Amino acid sequence: MHWSFEKRNPFLELYYTWDAPDEEGNYRIRFRYGYTTKAETDITVVSPMLAAWTTVRLLPDAFIPAEGGMPEDTSERHRHVFAAFQEWPAATYICVDRTIAGSPNRWTLMGRGNLAPVDARAMSPYKRVATATPGTAVTAIEGTVDGQGNLTIIWTETASGGSTSQRTVHVDADLNPL
Repeated sequence: MHWSFEKRNPFLELYYTWDAPDEEGNYRIRFRYGYTTKAETDITVVSPMLAAWTTVRLLPDAFIPAEGGMPEDTSERHRHVFAAFQEWPAATYICVDRTIAGSPNRWTLMGRGNLAPVDARAMSPYKRVATATPGTAVTAIEGTVDGQGNLTIIWTETASGGSTSQRTVHVDADLNPL
């Protein structure tokens, strides 16, 4: 299976792109000029493995003004926070969804904590805001938001000997460290 980008106009426009693959596997990105391949590389796509996740309700709710005969209203806003694990090199990253959702999602986990491909796509884009302590497993995660929209994330790490500790990271509404 090939995943290709093709340029029609060498100066300005990208003629056609395919979305990123939805399934795990090996793919090839191929750049062409006309009918000639100019560059290509192989990539491997893997599903994220979630160690823990939660949803944080953001305040204030979004205000929806009255329009077209409909009364004004408010709508809840949520942000997803999760610990994503990669096997090699072994690391667990604390991540926050950059997209603000109207309602919390429930993820469908496949074997070993992998997300179903449709859910992995729904959770992006995201930003890594911290890295868990090497050699520990993230076993729980929670988040809170203050009145300025700053997010506090607290996660529990468990070492191989069974001892646990909590770590915290604070980020602003744009997910920059405080």
